[in-house]
Amino acid sequence: GSLVSTQPIVGDVRELLGLRTPAARLLVGWFVLTYLVVFAVTPPADPAATAVEALAWLLVSAAAYTFIRAPGDPLPLRWTWLIAVAGPIASTLVLAVIPYPIDTFLQTWPLSATAALSAYLAVRGRVWWGWASTSSAVGACIGWAVLSGQGAGYGAQISLINFAPLIMASFFVLTIRPAAREIFELRRRATEAAAAGAAQAAVLEERDRQLARLDERARPMLERLADEAPLAARDRLQ
Repeated sequence: GSLVSTQPIVGDVRELLGLRTPAARLLVGWFVLTYLVVFAVTPPADPAATAVEALAWLLVSAAAYTFIRAPGDPLPLRWTWLIAVAGPIASTLVLAVIPYPIDTFLQTWPLSATAALSAYLAVRGRVWWGWASTSSAVGACIGWAVLSGQGAGYGAQISLINFAPLIMASFFVLTIRPAAREIFELRRRATEAAAAGAAQAAVLEERDRQLARLDERARPMLERLADEAPLAARDRLQ
């Protein structure tokens, strides 16, 4: 069976996960800044390569921003595939221009960026897209290692660790998405109950107003009818 139900959650899961809050925007800003710093401290010697890495950074940054801005649950496919391909493309671009053997693992920073984006894809209901994205980036790393003469084992050694956050996110999804469905259903019921209560209160309030109006107009007439004095023509007409 599917790891995640294809039935849409009634409601926007961004609300449940706090993706519309200033904290979420701060987290995305921190993501963007972190990889900008990593990119800055591991500059390639070739200026052309620097431009390529800058493009890779722009890709993962745009994907992270799209993640918190795109509405819908599961995440609509038109946004899903954009986020899913950003990481592997960025990884391929950077791996094509970094030296080998690498000086530091920080030079392969798009791999960890892809892992983070893939984990968030899983949280937004696109688990298999997340796995495909990270697998593509890992495959690119292994291919780079083979082509550079370092061997597939070396490529796997420095890239397979990036599946760890995706595995954790996948298990998280098994818990949070069913809970989200229940939470949104409870919220819907609470809203309906509040609306019904408000309507009932409005009916009772209108009844009380009509009773007060009837009492104001009818009581003097009833008291006049109960009086032993004969009714004048005006009283009978009223």
